[in-house]
Amino acid sequence: MEQYVRTGYKKVGGWMRPESARLIECVSRAQVGAGVTGAVGEIGVHHGRLFLLLYLLRQPEERAFAVDIFDAQHLNVDHSGKGDRAIFERHLRRIRADFSVIDIFAESSVDMTPERLRCHVGYVRLFSIDGGHTTDIALNDLRLAEASLVDGGVVVLDDAFQPLFPGVAAAVARYLLGDGELVPFAISGEKVLLTQPGHHDGMLAAAQSGMGDLVVATMAYFGHDVAVIGSAPSLLARLHRGVAGLDQYQRLRRAPLLGPVIERLRPAVLKVMRR
Repeated sequence: MEQYVRTGYKKVGGWMRPESARLIECVSRAQVGAGVTGAVGEIGVHHGRLFLLLYLLRQPEERAFAVDIFDAQHLNVDHSGKGDRAIFERHLRRIRADFSVIDIFAESSVDMTPERLRCHVGYVRLFSIDGGHTTDIALNDLRLAEASLVDGGVVVLDDAFQPLFPGVAAAVARYLLGDGELVPFAISGEKVLLTQPGHHDGMLAAAQSGMGDLVVATMAYFGHDVAVIGSAPSLLARLHRGVAGLDQYQRLRRAPLLGPVIERLRPAVLKVMRR
């Protein structure tokens, strides 16, 4: 597990920053400590980067599930990724996953129902959503997750702040301003984590204590306090912005010889800092 969170995930195609992996691990640890049990799984597994993390967090008695259209790319109306079942299963074999505890649904999530999902895997404690990125599909997936979640469960919604897919942000707004039952408690990169209102404070506290210095802020988001998780590079970038405000730095930038050098190097330095 530790090796996968540190470096192993980089060998699997997909999108997940290391601080998000740590946050999900932190949340899972809090759930297990509180006696919360249930399946783990994801809509939109792509090649399995985040799914493998969920599988590794699975307790012995828990099942795992994956929902992806895989080869049926005509259903991928927003072109938000291209899952590959053969690659996905190859990565599962690489970590010696037990396929007997994994349910793989090669279909659109809009065809899945909470009843059918629960029939296969039971209620869910960790539910990642990274499937279709239109408003209707993302909203459908939020409602599917809500109805499938065990008490104390957590939903991890990806691309809520991704400008390429504004439909996800619209779905979040419609859900949280409408009749959605789940509430947010943490944000990491493009991901928003949600749980039931009765577990909000506990999960918020778990994220704040478990993530330590990576909690860059606690602020209101749709009327609920959320821990905003950053990364060491983002903190360096903030430090750079602070230094950039110093008079000495500005004088160097205006210097005839050093100024042009600083300006040429600045974009490359910031790019490295933000990785």
